[in-house]
Amino acid sequence: MKSKILPVLFCAAVLGAQDVVLTADPASELAADPGAATGVRIPVLAPKFSIRFLKEHFEVVVTVPYLPGTSPKSLGKKNDDERMFGGDTAEFLVSTVPGTGVYHHTALNPSGLSYTAKKRDTSWEPRISAKVVHGKNFWTAGWSIPYREIGAERPVAGTRWRANFAARVPQGGGIHQSASWSGAKDFHDISQMGEIRFGKKEEPRLLFWEARKDRLTAKLHVPASLADSRAVCTVSDRRIPARTEGGSRVWDVPLFEGEVCPKSVFPVEIALSAPDGRTLLKRSAAAAPSGGLEFEPERFYCPPKMKTLPWRHTFPLPAKLLLRDGNGKVLRETDAPARGELPLTGLAPGRYILELRSGRLRAVRLIKIVPGDLTVPDIAPDEKFSIRDGLFLLGERPVLPVGASHTPVSGLQADPVFDLNAGNIGACRNAVTFRSMGLYRFLRGEYVSAHLHPNTEKIVAAGLAEKAPGNRLVLRLAYEAQFPVTRGDPAARMKLDGKKFYASLYNFLKACRPDRLFSIHVCKWEKIPDYIGSCDIIEVASWKSGYAPDMMPELVHCMRDIRRMAEKKPVVFWLGGSIPNGECRTAEELRAGVFCAMLTGLNGVIIHLGHGGVRPERSRLWSVISGVNAEFREIYPEFARGQEIPGFVTECPPKMLWSARRCGNRIILAVLNMTPGSRQLDMTTVRGRITCPVTAWEPLVFSWSGDLKSAAPVIH
Repeated sequence: MKSKILPVLFCAAVLGAQDVVLTADPASELAADPGAATGVRIPVLAPKFSIRFLKEHFEVVVTVPYLPGTSPKSLGKKNDDERMFGGDTAEFLVSTVPGTGVYHHTALNPSGLSYTAKKRDTSWEPRISAKVVHGKNFWTAGWSIPYREIGAERPVAGTRWRANFAARVPQGGGIHQSASWSGAKDFHDISQMGEIRFGKKEEPRLLFWEARKDRLTAKLHVPASLADSRAVCTVSDRRIPARTEGGSRVWDVPLFEGEVCPKSVFPVEIALSAPDGRTLLKRSAAAAPSGGLEFEPERFYCPPKMKTLPWRHTFPLPAKLLLRDGNGKVLRETDAPARGELPLTGLAPGRYILELRSGRLRAVRLIKIVPGDLTVPDIAPDEKFSIRDGLFLLGERPVLPVGASHTPVSGLQADPVFDLNAGNIGACRNAVTFRSMGLYRFLRGEYVSAHLHPNTEKIVAAGLAEKAPGNRLVLRLAYEAQFPVTRGDPAARMKLDGKKFYASLYNFLKACRPDRLFSIHVCKWEKIPDYIGSCDIIEVASWKSGYAPDMMPELVHCMRDIRRMAEKKPVVFWLGGSIPNGECRTAEELRAGVFCAMLTGLNGVIIHLGHGGVRPERSRLWSVISGVNAEFREIYPEFARGQEIPGFVTECPPKMLWSARRCGNRIILAVLNMTPGSRQLDMTTVRGRITCPVTAWEPLVFSWSGDLKSAAPVIH
């Protein structure tokens, strides 16, 4: 006898969008399809999700594609299942009573390893059936979940659940991303899950979208009742109307027209609107198809000793290369073969824009001619490192120290370049040093923990006794403090309360050495409140921004949240230089990340260059790593002392981050373009209007003399 399937509606809560809804046929045994998956990026190969509701249980299926010639990657093992999320996975999360904050999470990897948790508690061991099936260029994860195992009854009309389906899918070039139905940035935030509504009302839903090779394809289901609605896909600045096929609107859009942004990233939005202008559905993400076009000047900072700047590109020939000044005026135009060199002789220090044109395609990159080398001057031996009014000081000078963790291979353009020593790479003499106390080692097995060494007391005593000239040594109590703390026999570890342990240790250390500074590193920024009282300085890494394949979309929100949670404690933020891999980060992103830290009130930056590092051949990225601190040091001390000027900017384009400060007899305005493409900055301030071209993720700093009301700003 066939089981009756309830009508089920799916509505994705993504990026502030309207509901994305599906109605299942109550007389059909076909599984219901929630619709398109997305993440920060639109998948190159999209996973498929389905669910059906039976009498005693419901069934979930996630189908995960992979590229021909490749195979899915499985990580983790039975007693260390959290590591599985570093490989290919399929996931399902559900909250049947969202108001309680309780949700259930299950996942599978291609080898059949299963993960289950109630919220984040992995002691939940439900009696559910799970199965993995392998096919040609895909694998499928399936679950059969009794309602009672998630504390629910069979849904009836009017019931609403929160849920999400997710998979780690390939992007090409060895890069993977997490794609989910709701597009959640944080899978553990119930408010970011989609909504399952049980009823009969049919609503529009995005069936799929993919960004493969050089095209975006998408299909939007529109109910007959909304036949007069208008569907538009916007790619960068191009608006493309839909083609109608039956009850669906479809698009097949060439991506490589107009500007090709760094990383070949294209902002995409699909919107359905009613005749009266009401938004019925909206989905937003970025397309970054495999096999993108590249244009790469080999350096970002060009010191006087550089006479030419090599460049290369993979755009179709013939092509032209234009050199523009900071206001957009064309200074030179030459033919652009696949490789070439730009003469730099005669160019004054400042910002210059390189534009590559090939038919209807173009790419824009920024370079900076700097007046001297990029070397950061030594810190005087007697300069003291201290904290005052939430700022770091060296002597009496505010600093936002920049450093890099250890890398096995260095391509630094200059040395030294850092005033923060976090890994013995490129640090100037007498640099501020952040170093672990070495209290524990990570121990795997049944679970991962920070396992204390048996001689912990001696390690603590040695750290307290160590001399720190100028107080320039910061001792780190914990790296990834969110892991459980254990001690004793490794084979029979005894768990300690980590929050209490670090709080007690910090109080003891400060009682012994009130002048010494201590930090704690947290790899889950939402855990900051657990440790903020156990340190002088909080170090934070975020996998959804600083370590994400596309860093910028979430960086501002993440940094602002961190600043709020950290209260008045200084924050050192870890930016991924080689994480999640050594190929995905661009020079533009990394430089923007440092300026974003300044604009959101953070206090230091460490560029993570471990886990294999960055190839020296990636010379443009190394150029930014080498020079951003030298550039930044010229701006920061005065900016940090300045007083915020409310209302200084009266009109500003969207997706611009800015801060205006009165600094003595000067006004400094820092602006950051938060988009991956070039655009025109057209900003109105109380000192007048500013107009100039700005490139992808570019920060600009303007200043005015306090005595000249009508003077044009100086661009730094």
